[in-house]
Amino acid sequence: MKPNSALTGNNLWISIGVAVLFHGVLWWCMPNNGYTTDLNCWDWWRDTIYQYGFAHCYQYATIEYPPVFIYLLGLWRWLIFDFSQPLYEQRYLYKYIPWCFSLAGAVWLPFYLQHKRINPVKSLLLLGCVGLWYNFFAWGQIDVIHTLFITLAVCCAAGNKPTASALFFLLALNTKVQTVVFVPPFLMLWATIVKGNTGVWVKTLLAAAALQLLLLLPFLISKATLKVYLAYATSVDRYDYVSFFAFNLWYWFFANPYTESDTLLWNFLSLKQWGLLLLFANMAVLLTAFGVFLFNHKASLTESNRQYLAHVFLLFALVGIAFFYFPTQMHERYLHPAVAFLGMFAILERQYGLFAFISLAYLVNLEAVLHFTPLPYWHYLPALVSGMVLCSYVYGVYLFYHIALSPAPLSVNLLPQTERP
Repeated sequence: MKPNSALTGNNLWISIGVAVLFHGVLWWCMPNNGYTTDLNCWDWWRDTIYQYGFAHCYQYATIEYPPVFIYLLGLWRWLIFDFSQPLYEQRYLYKYIPWCFSLAGAVWLPFYLQHKRINPVKSLLLLGCVGLWYNFFAWGQIDVIHTLFITLAVCCAAGNKPTASALFFLLALNTKVQTVVFVPPFLMLWATIVKGNTGVWVKTLLAAAALQLLLLLPFLISKATLKVYLAYATSVDRYDYVSFFAFNLWYWFFANPYTESDTLLWNFLSLKQWGLLLLFANMAVLLTAFGVFLFNHKASLTESNRQYLAHVFLLFALVGIAFFYFPTQMHERYLHPAVAFLGMFAILERQYGLFAFISLAYLVNLEAVLHFTPLPYWHYLPALVSGMVLCSYVYGVYLFYHIALSPAPLSVNLLPQTERP
């Protein structure tokens, strides 16, 4: 075995060991409290599943999430909870659902980086982003699940595996409704790698249809599919606030957007409509740049080209930030995927400043809402956090356009000598 190869192998197992140890500490220290509203929902949905079964749970409870988490919640109730003890005192067990996905991602990433001939130790960068694990450790939320599915979908798409990519994306879409914002960039990615190959399109569509049918099968049998659809459809306008604690654009115009309805009119349009217009305009700007990037660099868009993958993750991060920043009704946690994607961009492109900046903004926004620590609220100035997110977004768009409009093709072999096995 070559010395560099042995060193890379050691780094791989060191990275995995540190990730497992880190998650072991989280497991041991998992607090029983969290965001009360969410935990109350988990209790209600868990008991409804137990009483009526998966097939009828959407009929007897106001379940706001698509089926994947509902399956996980029901499975967890039967496998993990101790029925001899008060279930209320075991609320911390919910947090081990996203914990499992966080651990899976932390173990998968070093292998993936080694495959890309990148030092696996760099995977530990994501563990250093407190907000990514604060989301489930302190809050009790599950954003890590659909974020992992989207990440796997991006990696599969960049690796010319459109069917696997579509299946992972479909799992993400069946975990959190807001995943729908990533449909346009995924369609562009898939169109680039599939091109005019009708057979691949048919195979991908059939596989996706089969997976969706499998996920909906219990509800189809019980004729409750409409209730599942309503979980998607009613997620819009369920909370018609200008901002649902997301420190975004609207904190520049309102002292407390949470108390304002987005049906307010300004220049003949409601605030909701203005937010959507801003989102669509920014999406158009980003997707136009992505189209130019794909056209200018189509000769070098290969699986071995890590700059290509880095720029794809940068695009997805910017789409995620735009979705968080411009529309109304946004939650603070909707920034989660963008933070993770910027982490992947930082690892692949070795640009860490943008990731650090947005990570801090995300953590402060979460803590300002949850108050998990005893720090005073004045530390969490919403306008300051909003400004941090905006600066990150503007700089990210500049970076992406600079790359997209560059006439020079990406070199296929961008692996530094020190990182080659």
